[in-house]
Amino acid sequence: MSNSYHVDTFFRAAMRDGSPWPGKHLEEVKLEDLLYNKIRLCLNPNDPLDVQVLSDLEHLRDSESQDLWINRRDQLVESARKAFDGKWKRIGNSARGPEAA
Repeated sequence: MSNSYHVDTFFRAAMRDGSPWPGKHLEEVKLEDLLYNKIRLCLNPNDPLDVQVLSDLEHLRDSESQDLWINRRDQLVESARKAFDGKWKRIGNSARGPEAA
């Protein structure tokens, strides 16, 4: 996530200063895109546990957002934690059999 923060910060500075984007930050932008796509491939848009994570992941990358990056990051971390907890509960219930559900 620190790479996402750097890309967000550099993008905003470039827009403020009228600098070319991504310019010298091309490698960081490529890495951020790669990491984003790897996370997206692990999430299921049809799984209710992943829906909020997907939304918060998009919000983290939103260069137009007025929300502070740190708040967007914290929101993503919390939704990912809830989704992870929910998936572990789902696994635990399935391991105990149908009577546990």
